[in-house]
Amino acid sequence: MDAAGARRPLAPRLAGRGLTVLTLDLPGHGASDDPWDPRLAPAAIAAAVAFAKGRGAEHVHLVGEGVAAIAALAVAADSSGVTSVTALSPLPDGRVADNDHIREARIPKLILVGSSSRSSTEFAELVYRRAIGPCEMARFPVAAQGSDLLYGEWGDQALEKVLAHLLRQG
Repeated sequence: MDAAGARRPLAPRLAGRGLTVLTLDLPGHGASDDPWDPRLAPAAIAAAVAFAKGRGAEHVHLVGEGVAAIAALAVAADSSGVTSVTALSPLPDGRVADNDHIREARIPKLILVGSSSRSSTEFAELVYRRAIGPCEMARFPVAAQGSDLLYGEWGDQALEKVLAHLLRQG
């Protein structure tokens, strides 16, 4: 699954490598008329995982940005159906004080963040430090965050990091 705006450059690259890609328009984003409520993100992502597994997916990799990255970790903590999580500039989702879902997602994780933003980098580092299990973090010397990391001067490097992570996990 590829959440939010990350689907534009990422989905075609993944599909070009023989991977099947499901993009998700979270409630309150994109074409959705619903109001954005971060508490709805884990349920929407869990439904997408169940959909993919129900259609025979052997490996489900979640790619989320901002609050959706934290929701992807929460789903991975509660589901044995998730193979890995890629978090593009994770952002607090209101449950930061009780972020066991970050710790309990023991599957391989990749965190990408633009290092020119101190607050974004600090939260990404918190997620990295709290993670249990395999976790890699890549910082790019840009102000861009989230799916914007996949564009611009460092976009190719960021895309290659994501692709390498996914292919290593199966």
